[in-house]
Amino acid sequence: MKRYLLIIILIITIAMSNIALFADNAFKVLVNGQEIELISTPVGEDRIIWVPVRSIFESLDSKVEWQGSDNSIFIIKAQKNIRLQINSDIATIDGKEILLDAPVKVANGTSLIPLSSVAKVIPVKVEVDQENYQIKITDFSCGIMLTAKSHILIEPKSGLILLNHNANKKVQAGSVNKIMNLLLIFETLENKKITIDDMVTASKKASSTGGSQIFLQTGEKQSVENLVKSMVMIGANDSAVAIAEHIAGSETDFVALMNQKAESLGLKDTHFLNVTGLDAEGQYTSAYDLAIMARELIIKHPDVLKFASTNEINIQKPGAKEVSFILSNTNKLLGSYSGSTGLKTAFTANALYCMVGTAERSGLQLTAVVMGASDNAIRYNEATAMFDYGFGCYSVLEYKLSFFQIIDSW
Repeated sequence: MKRYLLIIILIITIAMSNIALFADNAFKVLVNGQEIELISTPVGEDRIIWVPVRSIFESLDSKVEWQGSDNSIFIIKAQKNIRLQINSDIATIDGKEILLDAPVKVANGTSLIPLSSVAKVIPVKVEVDQENYQIKITDFSCGIMLTAKSHILIEPKSGLILLNHNANKKVQAGSVNKIMNLLLIFETLENKKITIDDMVTASKKASSTGGSQIFLQTGEKQSVENLVKSMVMIGANDSAVAIAEHIAGSETDFVALMNQKAESLGLKDTHFLNVTGLDAEGQYTSAYDLAIMARELIIKHPDVLKFASTNEINIQKPGAKEVSFILSNTNKLLGSYSGSTGLKTAFTANALYCMVGTAERSGLQLTAVVMGASDNAIRYNEATAMFDYGFGCYSVLEYKLSFFQIIDSW
């Protein structure tokens, strides 16, 4: 049965083999593949592995607060409210009590919870690799295993968040930052300050910009349309610099416009330093903020999806002999995932594999953001899983109201 505007979080039960008591070797804890720092090392006692509450839950993007008045711990993850009581094996989740495998306790000033009970409190998968002395915890959201740094799935028309995993985590984003560039470009087109047919002359700076590019030569002229296509389809950095200079006079001034727009959209976890998305210390955004940018872009300027959904085009490069330059879209979901319409992919050494994907089926639009996947396949697999979840669990309900109907939702 389909669910309408209702999210059911699936609690994934822990799968563990018989766990031997810890030896002298200290176990490392990996959350979504990344080793985390611990307040205290895991302790094996009476065939129970005890782990520090704050270290584990904060690494899973939860807010942890200690209440000294009654020796309780409050944990907030996504929209879930969890209460643990010291010396009690009862956890309260949104008012519902569940039984833990052993009472939460305090040792050497640190609150500890049975490792096997972590999966009862929040949706995670827990594995113990005794051979390599590792505890592996993988975050699940709505039954989906997610290993990239952060994710979000939204329905852009309503702004409804269907899935949230570390969505406010500040990360470097690579070329998906160009969603902000595109938003400003399409606003400038709408305001008729430029036209899609305007010819842009590449500067020396634009032609010398590295990374993904269409190999603009200093003085080369390309249309705004071709530059936009190359930015959307392959993340061309030279095109991004050229059109930024054409609109604002310089890359620096265009970056200032990007940050002004971010502020006007209420993006609290975003700061731009360049127009390319190339790694730069102090430049960051978040999955949540990118979802807001993408929503603003595709709702107000849906024509961008005509470019984003194109698999391949040719552009003409001037010279003694005109050369045809083929642009092949880097978004591999196009043509392989039913309903895929865009939007941007990215990779840099610091950002890793990122994607802001868009898709539509039966009138339902979805935007999925994947940030910091460890490889290309994981990026697409996790975006696909998010889309499958969204399309499988939600549908659009349309109501036709008569002229005299009045609905008061407040």
